[in-house]
Amino acid sequence: MRTKALVWLVIALIAGGGLADSPDESKMTGAELARSAVGLVQAEPPNLEMAQDRLKDALEKAAGLDVNALKLAQQALRAGVPQAVPPLVAKAVGDDPAQAVGGKPVEVNLGIGLYAAFAIGLLLVFLGAFALGRSADRHPRSPEGA
Repeated sequence: MRTKALVWLVIALIAGGGLADSPDESKMTGAELARSAVGLVQAEPPNLEMAQDRLKDALEKAAGLDVNALKLAQQALRAGVPQAVPPLVAKAVGDDPAQAVGGKPVEVNLGIGLYAAFAIGLLLVFLGAFALGRSADRHPRSPEGA
């Protein structure tokens, strides 16, 4: 029974990984690639190598972009100044560079559904522990060697 459950868990993990929705870089425009580089720079922890790759890919699809600003953003990453990348990318894609620097932090509203699901899950864990304790009381183990 245990191996059957383990097999189903592995199948579920493989299927979930295969169905995960990851962006296809070949279908992204130069502006999308450049903006994703900004996201990688601002991530916690930042992924500067992948951001550098995205900027390189954006330069390959530079139609409608300010190529000089993208090259400056690449140089800023190489020089170890990642905070210079967002305004340079904003300028390259035609956004307002001032908005890229001091933007308002993003608020995440989880909603009541998440809290209700958490409470139900917690209740189920406690009920399972209670049932396990009750079944242990009904079937006491005999002492070793008796």
